[in-house]
Amino acid sequence: MNLENKTAVFNILGPIILNGISFFTIPIFTRLLGPEQYGVVAVYTTWVGIFSIVFGLQVQGSIGTAMVYYKKKEMKSYLSSILIMGLLFSLVCLAAGWIFSKQLVSWLLLDTTELSLMGLQSVGAFVIAFSGIAFIFYKNAKRNFLVNVSTALLTTALSLLLILCYFPSDKLYLGKMYGMAIPITIMGAGLAVYFIKEGHGTFDFRYVKFCLPICIPLVFHGLSQIILGQSDRIMLQHMVGNGPTGVYSFIITFSGVLMAIYGALNNTWVPFYYDDLKAGALEKISARTRNYIFIYTIMVIVFALWSPEVIKIFAPSSFWGAIDLIPLFVLGNYFNFLYSFPVNFEFFHKTTYTIAIGTICAAVVNIGANYLLIPYLGMWGAALGTLLAHVLLFVFHEIIATFVLPFRYHYSMKDFLPGILVASGAVILAACLKNFIIIRWIIGAVLSGIWCYSIYRRKSLF
Repeated sequence: MNLENKTAVFNILGPIILNGISFFTIPIFTRLLGPEQYGVVAVYTTWVGIFSIVFGLQVQGSIGTAMVYYKKKEMKSYLSSILIMGLLFSLVCLAAGWIFSKQLVSWLLLDTTELSLMGLQSVGAFVIAFSGIAFIFYKNAKRNFLVNVSTALLTTALSLLLILCYFPSDKLYLGKMYGMAIPITIMGAGLAVYFIKEGHGTFDFRYVKFCLPICIPLVFHGLSQIILGQSDRIMLQHMVGNGPTGVYSFIITFSGVLMAIYGALNNTWVPFYYDDLKAGALEKISARTRNYIFIYTIMVIVFALWSPEVIKIFAPSSFWGAIDLIPLFVLGNYFNFLYSFPVNFEFFHKTTYTIAIGTICAAVVNIGANYLLIPYLGMWGAALGTLLAHVLLFVFHEIIATFVLPFRYHYSMKDFLPGILVASGAVILAACLKNFIIIRWIIGAVLSGIWCYSIYRRKSLF
């Protein structure tokens, strides 16, 4: 098996197992916690995502670019230097959090214990994210797979143990929080030691100076991504309560299968895309892109066709109200996938400030739409606002890459328009066939067969 296919197998197998764990535990956690406590955990997880971005300064976002500009033998020292920088800044943030803990407790609606867990988990999550990007660009997908699967298994097992055996019925959410924070913190500490030891403890300001102009805009980009993807939960919690927030959080978790698969495919795509772009192999990129869009378009269509029954199997009836939101989430995810093409091009050319600007604007649009729509439409308003933001984000980056950057952009809208039309039409059709279960599943099975045959015929994912 060649390196590309081996990397693809582990990059895709990881999310399948991770989301398999999530799927099979959704019925357990939704039933144990109920919508309200499930919503509390969801909001806590959102804050962890936000602070892990700030704490680590998004230094891992510079790794792919560094591999274009530095020789391979320098990369271990580079990784050690930027990781140490991220950890030092994390310590500063933790100290600031301790000083202003009273204000944070009031603002985040968390008590001091939950705040402490959030801080530790945020640092661990940053290091795990760092390791994932490092392993991806070293084309060591197997090690990344082992880290992520081990973390998922440990967090799930410990969460269930604490919920079932330790915490009272009104505090079960704490079992989930401790169950996530402890393994992630320990795993993060072990990975930090590994990378720093691999780089012989190097801390070179030359690498720091290279990293900072790339990663600082990515902090704002990352925060805006969190706001774009998670502000719905926070605003729903404040505007309509924990119950709808729990249901909405469930559908975010469920549709996260698509996000995870997209992330795995993108992680496989980017290192080889950068190699081809550096070599000027534009025809090869064009052929790969057509295959990539084809296989992902089929994935989102099959997901839309089969989701209603899967949700009914894996969640109690109190969560079924989210089924009607699937088309909006699927289309939002599809535009998020398309946006990665111009953004990967911008990453290659170190123009991360344009990435940050686009995401900030999309986040502002999302918050504004949520503010206007949630009071009248509830969860539908939140989902519509997110879809609008993802569409605008894709359009913005297409304009930036095509007309603003001083580099030849090798894509155009004609590369993406067929996929947009097919995916949009198919998702609408799936919604119209909501009550025709057999027809939806037969269409999905046929498309899955076409998907498998296309990969088999070319002996490669892309």
